[in-house]
Amino acid sequence: MGIIDKLLNKIECNTGFIYPVASIIKNITDNKNAVRDFKRESDLKYKQDILERENISDYQRAQLISSLNKTTIEFYNQAQILNVACNNINDSADPDQLDNDWLIYFMNKAALISDEQMRNTWGLILAEACDNPEICSKTLINTLSLMNKKQAETFQCICKFRFANMNIPPDDKDRICQYPIIFFGKNAQGYANHGLTNRRILELEHLGLINLDSNKEFVVYTDLLKLRDRKNSVEIIGDGKVEIGNIAFTYDGFLLQRIVENYYDSKIMDFNIQVWCHKGYQVYRNGKKQNIDLK
Repeated sequence: MGIIDKLLNKIECNTGFIYPVASIIKNITDNKNAVRDFKRESDLKYKQDILERENISDYQRAQLISSLNKTTIEFYNQAQILNVACNNINDSADPDQLDNDWLIYFMNKAALISDEQMRNTWGLILAEACDNPEICSKTLINTLSLMNKKQAETFQCICKFRFANMNIPPDDKDRICQYPIIFFGKNAQGYANHGLTNRRILELEHLGLINLDSNKEFVVYTDLLKLRDRKNSVEIIGDGKVEIGNIAFTYDGFLLQRIVENYYDSKIMDFNIQVWCHKGYQVYRNGKKQNIDLK
């Protein structure tokens, strides 16, 4: 049995959701008017039958038709999310390791996600969960169900500033090894130009994806902090600790950032290096000592 078939089978066994066969998948996911067409098909097959039933009141007819409309929309949302997951699942994934309770919770919440961008996020989460079961967090799914598109965009923006802590082994599942290096107090306007305003950051804190401390900076307690972005490594030599900015991922935020694509902008690294240099740290970029820019 293929990986996708395993995922579909597990979902069907645990949630009762039956994913459409290939021809129906294409009709649902490729047609720009998919919801309207899907609803029209339901109208033809089921609504007329409800209207023609005898011995039920008009109220009961309205109730049945409303229930049918609701079920149709929820099924479409779930199918779209599952389609994204099937298109992004890794060959090494093992859907059998998915937690059953989490999967039921996920599918129930997925039924209510109608925004295309947010459905894409949910699909990526499901694909990632098949490969890394530790992402199966109910609190993360609950947060995603509350998150709007603008908040998702803000979180993606924060991920542009993330660096990996090379001191933490990749297989260490207990520690957060990705940091959004954002010195908010040093250049608030510059971050605002990236869409990171104080209000938007506070919204993510209230959702439980980040921790924010505007008065002091988070620290990593080490004499030598080794960080890496997409293209560069940087070593910061401190006196027992290194400051890493005003924002830190919570564990759910750390899990969510895994599905956000890597981003590189040399100006981000340049700015962070200057902040660390001004703080008095010795900083090395790709093995070369960095100095305060006097320009």
